[in-house]
Amino acid sequence: MGQYFKKCVILFSVFITSCIVIIIACSDIDFTYYSHFSPEVSDIDSSFEPMFISEDLFYNYSHFEYYSQRFNTNIIDEWSVYLEDRIPIKEIEYFLLDNNSTKEINELYANVQNSNKSGILNSRFSVIDSKVKGFIQFLYYAKQIEVISLQQLDVWDIEQGMKRNYASPEIIAELENRYHIESDPFLKNRYWFQVAKAKYYSIDKSSIISFFDKTKETVKKNNLYYRALSYVAGAHYKQRNYTLSNYLYSIVYYNCKEMRSIAAYNFHPQEQSDFDSSLQLASNNNEKIALWTLYGYYADDLKAIREISKLDTKNEHIDFLLAHFINNEEKRLNSEAELKNAVEYKNVLKENVNPEAVLLIDSIARQENTSRPFLWYMGAGYFQILAGNYKLADIYLEKSSKLISNKPLAVNQIRLLQLVNNILRIDSITKQHEEKLVSELDWLYNKCPNDSIKSFRYNHTVSWSKYYLSSLYKSQGNHVFSEILSPSTNYYINQNNIDNMIEYFTKKDMSSWDSIIIGQYAFTLSDLYDYVSIKNTYIYPENLDKAIYYMELSQHSNDTLDCDPFLGRIKDICECTEGNIPNIRFTKLDLLRRMKDLQLLIAKGERTYEHYLALGNAFYNITYFGNSREFYFNAIINNYGIYIDPLYKSWLLNSTIANTYFNNALQVANNNEQKALCVYMMSKCERNTFYTERYYEDGFLRDSYNQDTNYLAWNGFVKLKNEYSHTSFYKQVIKECGYFKSYISKR
Repeated sequence: MGQYFKKCVILFSVFITSCIVIIIACSDIDFTYYSHFSPEVSDIDSSFEPMFISEDLFYNYSHFEYYSQRFNTNIIDEWSVYLEDRIPIKEIEYFLLDNNSTKEINELYANVQNSNKSGILNSRFSVIDSKVKGFIQFLYYAKQIEVISLQQLDVWDIEQGMKRNYASPEIIAELENRYHIESDPFLKNRYWFQVAKAKYYSIDKSSIISFFDKTKETVKKNNLYYRALSYVAGAHYKQRNYTLSNYLYSIVYYNCKEMRSIAAYNFHPQEQSDFDSSLQLASNNNEKIALWTLYGYYADDLKAIREISKLDTKNEHIDFLLAHFINNEEKRLNSEAELKNAVEYKNVLKENVNPEAVLLIDSIARQENTSRPFLWYMGAGYFQILAGNYKLADIYLEKSSKLISNKPLAVNQIRLLQLVNNILRIDSITKQHEEKLVSELDWLYNKCPNDSIKSFRYNHTVSWSKYYLSSLYKSQGNHVFSEILSPSTNYYINQNNIDNMIEYFTKKDMSSWDSIIIGQYAFTLSDLYDYVSIKNTYIYPENLDKAIYYMELSQHSNDTLDCDPFLGRIKDICECTEGNIPNIRFTKLDLLRRMKDLQLLIAKGERTYEHYLALGNAFYNITYFGNSREFYFNAIINNYGIYIDPLYKSWLLNSTIANTYFNNALQVANNNEQKALCVYMMSKCERNTFYTERYYEDGFLRDSYNQDTNYLAWNGFVKLKNEYSHTSFYKQVIKECGYFKSYISKR
């Protein structure tokens, strides 16, 4: 355990209360891991919430106020009560919390000091009123200390020569004098805190210790007391007195809810012996419970739960630790149990669940002497699920359900765990299982997303249940259900799989279970038809009948292409630019029908340059290199950018078919201008093949810009230069194609 504390100290020891604002401000939105259990169901005090398991510094960061703002409401309320109706609450808030008020406060303070017998401070306040006068005088000093305490210096500031400001001996002395002479208890308490705060933010940080020790017995133990105590703890830490520092932080943690997470953050023993020594300082059970809770938070939840259960099982800190432990165990078990095979997955859970935890939580739950017995039965039921004791889990979850008083989050949490229990007990899914699960999965998949219950974690259960059921169906040979619940791109390469999927989607007499399953499919029937059409276009380019048939069935048939796919360009531009926007927008179906018409004309003997060139352009433009990539945009293919899945490399990076049509166009060309264009287009196909074979890796064309290959003499380039340099098209290529121009200049 000492090693654990050593790890903690790397993260925590360099920070003390004064810099917590910086750390919190850098935190990201909370990540709740992969969890079936919502810790908020514990229904403990909200001050525990930031300490729930989180990948960030604190849980649910969006609800965690900056340290300097945590007491704002409390401060305003207390001053409002003290001042009664002498100053409007909006004015009180302005003077206390708005930094822009400092200048006005200084002016008011000067007026107080120099006020005449008329006693008029300004048009709003009267200096005759002692409470108003005391408020202004206090603010004058408090604002000076506040500026110092909120100063933040980063590495850049320090490198630029900026130095931290400290409370001066003069301001500290003035505050101490104010504290001693003040007779009003309310103001005296606040001056006391300002003295403590100023000493903490002075060069001699340790001076707060002696001041606090001399005066603590005379001070009311309110928020100001515990805020000052946290400064004392920080000063002791600075002196490497870790035992006392951690002990004091634990007292702040236990007694001041507003500072609970901050005190927990600053609690960090260097060694196990530091914690043991702090524990020896505890003078009562509450102090021991505080220390054990923090020990559990950082090191060993289960040990802390056991120790606190010996002291007071009704203390809500043990309830917090249970919720914390459950999420911790979920995190651990999820990293050790991969859901590939349902039976193996269950065995891994059983092997890795902590048997000591199962017994301890079970024991505490059955004693029914906690303040939240529903939570302990719930936790006991969950651990019985993990241990594979599904019948016992049923009993405990049922006991919990009778104790929750119909609180929506708790009701949903128990229902969720019961569903997890019922799914995990299945080794081979049958119709009876489906009938039993249909209403619960309908609730999980379709109703929970529309429910407004705050903090309910169901998303992981959604994905987890699909993976688990998919594994069961796969092991039983039902690949359609398995695929629907857990899609895999490889599935659709096999035409039989596609046919089976389409057959299932188009069958009559769908059951309730079918409706649930189909509702979870990542794709639509139109996506399937679109996919089959695209697939047949690339694999069977000489027979587009099947591609057209399936495209006509798909709603994606009317998806438009940004450019005219039958036009070729010197430059490869995948998006239309000014001057290239087509007069007529082709849809996917328009494209296929026009390609089919051209093929029919050629088959009838109209082997013209125009027909071959148009088909060459079309087959070129529907590759990754062309201007009509939209043709292969499909949810299943899922290649919308520069990434090309290896599964589709032979479709989307293949210029062979286009090259064949360009070559055919060359053979029937009527003049040298047409021939030059065909030769150039063939050289683009040659270039694409070269780069695909050499530079395609892991879905990307990598490192294609290379001095050794940048000016290679493609056969098409050589032919274009040697045979068609006298053409107008040749000159246009030099003008538009930087690659060809560089090739020419190198030669």
